[in-house]
Amino acid sequence: MADSSSSAAPARSDAETEELLDRMLTRLALCDDSKLGALLSKLLPLSISSLSTPSQAVRSKVLEILSHVNKRVKHQSEIGLPLSELWRIYMENDVALIVRNFCILYIEMAFERVDMKEKEMMAPVLVANVSKLPHQHQEIILRIASKVIGECHSNRVDPEVAAKYKALSNSRDRDLFLEFCLHAILYQPPSKGGGSPPGLSIAQANRVVGKDPFTSQSLTTRKLGLLNVIETMELDPEVVYPIYLAASADSQEAVIKRGDELLKKKASGANFDDPLLINRVFVLFHGTPVPENVAPDSRISPANSALRVKLMEKIDMAVRLFDSMKLESQSIRFAIQEATNSLSVAYKGAPAFVLNDLEPLLLKNSQEEQSEVRFCAVRWATSLFNLQHCPSRFICMLGAADSKLDIREMALEGLFPLRDELQTMNSDLHQEYPKLGAMLDYILSQQPKVLESTEVRGQRLIFPSETYIAMIKFLLKCFEAEMEQNGTIQWSSEFKSSVQTMCLLLEHAMAFEGSVELHATASKALLTIGSRVPEVIASHYATKVSWLKQLLNHTDLDTRESAARLLGLASSSLPTPASTALISELISSISGSRKPRFELYHGAVCAIGYVAADCVCKTPAVPETLFQSVLKCLVDVVNTEGATLASIAMQALGHIGLRVPLTPLINDSGPADIFMVIQEKLKKLLSGDDIKAIQKVVVSLGHICVKETSSSHLNMAIELIFSLCRSRVEDVLFAAGEALSFMWGAVPVTADTILKTNYTSLSMSSKFLMENVNSSLLDDGSKGFIEVSDDARPMVREAITRKLFDGLLYSTRKEERCAGTVSLLSLTMYCGHHSTIQQMLPEIQ
Repeated sequence: MADSSSSAAPARSDAETEELLDRMLTRLALCDDSKLGALLSKLLPLSISSLSTPSQAVRSKVLEILSHVNKRVKHQSEIGLPLSELWRIYMENDVALIVRNFCILYIEMAFERVDMKEKEMMAPVLVANVSKLPHQHQEIILRIASKVIGECHSNRVDPEVAAKYKALSNSRDRDLFLEFCLHAILYQPPSKGGGSPPGLSIAQANRVVGKDPFTSQSLTTRKLGLLNVIETMELDPEVVYPIYLAASADSQEAVIKRGDELLKKKASGANFDDPLLINRVFVLFHGTPVPENVAPDSRISPANSALRVKLMEKIDMAVRLFDSMKLESQSIRFAIQEATNSLSVAYKGAPAFVLNDLEPLLLKNSQEEQSEVRFCAVRWATSLFNLQHCPSRFICMLGAADSKLDIREMALEGLFPLRDELQTMNSDLHQEYPKLGAMLDYILSQQPKVLESTEVRGQRLIFPSETYIAMIKFLLKCFEAEMEQNGTIQWSSEFKSSVQTMCLLLEHAMAFEGSVELHATASKALLTIGSRVPEVIASHYATKVSWLKQLLNHTDLDTRESAARLLGLASSSLPTPASTALISELISSISGSRKPRFELYHGAVCAIGYVAADCVCKTPAVPETLFQSVLKCLVDVVNTEGATLASIAMQALGHIGLRVPLTPLINDSGPADIFMVIQEKLKKLLSGDDIKAIQKVVVSLGHICVKETSSSHLNMAIELIFSLCRSRVEDVLFAAGEALSFMWGAVPVTADTILKTNYTSLSMSSKFLMENVNSSLLDDGSKGFIEVSDDARPMVREAITRKLFDGLLYSTRKEERCAGTVSLLSLTMYCGHHSTIQQMLPEIQ
């Protein structure tokens, strides 16, 4: 009847249809419950099909019939509904939407009433056409199918039914079904806090559940049934891997066991080069990337921790992603790069063996041709590992020389994080850096040749200069952190060995082909190490004096000055005859009739000052004739050369003056005071316009006067210093204040600090600018201070005080008042612990 009526229905008029429906309604009302199922098998398809007419009267009659049906069958589940016929009507071409809506409603109801056999045979038929349905109907059909699968197939799948699922020919139908299966496997009952279950969005969770929440048992059986059905479909490992993986990380033991079994048996050969698989796993791990503009209900949460741990136990995904970036075209490489960067979060906190496997992968990819690959390798290195991890810091060192700015910046941030970031890691900052020996060992394991060097610096550099610079700076951080940790405890032989190894690396970095910046960085690093462990550096370079002498001719000023200081440091480990020979050689290099290159001239003058300052304290002392040669050489440079070299020669005289008074020059005509010989030239230099030369000259006057006892010489120096009182250059004024502080005495530095460390000057070094002198220095006499000649100090202090308070501070000239204020400030800062300054504090304030 249904066939004839449905096919004849278009030929009937609306009035005829209404009359027919009315008779059917009467039959329905008079029908016993025992015969209702048979009647409905004909009535329900006819009634729903009649909804396609636009007649309001017909539709009203249909709704009246359906209302009666609903009341009759609602509480009588034994009354069946025509499932197959309703599905046939639903799938007819050009069927009205209202007809489909009512069909899907009664199909859902019919599945609750058919026997198990019809149910399990019908479910794959629905799935086989799901891609043709509207989105909302797809959800209903998939929920129906998954419920049937849970009820019928939690233990096994009938071969006849399995063949139907396996025969799903439309890939779109299959994909929709498998996607729903994955969501169903991932679903977990919501927590009290609400939100979406791990691995799903709120919308996906609602799609799985529908209107009827799961019981724990029904959810478990449904998942087991889905796993069994998927197994019978014999799909590719890449397709089923995410589903079985999700099952293996479920909360129910039965699902976990079945998931693990299928993962090993059916998905172990999954190809992680497959972009669809990569994408699915990525979404499982991370959910929806934060920057994406996605509605809150559609934002996918990351999967549960158990699943994430399972993924972290393998680096296959990381390998595939890095390889994909190398092989894919530029157009999609950026998308893979984003996925790779996001995946790094997944490995945070991974087991040690996993992270160990990542190290060679990241090192290799940090040097690849594609910038996207290098970027990701450095990103992973900096985000997965802390500052103490040597392999990742080595990758950052390599990245510091990258051609791409963003990679360089990221690499340098990995080596030198902001102090605030370090403090959030650990309040004990020195604990954050690796041991110096450990970092050096790793570098050597990668490139043993970094310790190779030759006497003439002809070795080839293994890395770009920028890498060496970053490497040296980081190794210095390691060195300083270990020094702070050790404190004053005797250094271990292991630490000393590490320091010597680092010296060899720095010597290697001084190769001719290195950049000027690299040479300056390496030489300053040697000096920094020498500042902390002078004995180790002095003994190491006592045998490498000729190597250091080469650097005096370097084109970079900083490198020449560092080499000069290192020669002075090495001199302390040389016997007196060797030091004497070194000084004679330095003097000879600049004393011939042929004037040397400026660089050699400058470097040799610097070195003469540092080496001579060390030699004058040796026992046995250097010969007086040699000391006279040194003084004559330096005085000649002051009087005959331009501002730059003259100021360097004055600086050298100042360094010697920190140790001993400068004795008169012995000439054929008799002794001559050095101050008198150079006085006119000093006036000329201090009145010139070379700011750096003026600073060096005025500070050197303070140094020279530290051991000076002659009142006439001291007064001459005071007058020269105060001749700068009308200068408007701030640096000059502070240099003058520093010179006065040295003349006053009690400056909290020693001669060794000035001569054997990387110290520059009080006014230019923030380390000393606001120095709080350790109380132990005050309790131990002059320890920690430069020892000055006390006989002449009261006169010097009186002269300085009188000049300030009787002249400059109350001068009518603004620049003189400014100079007086800077001088007084300098005295207060650098000599503030001296009793005379303490007594003057009320007046100063």
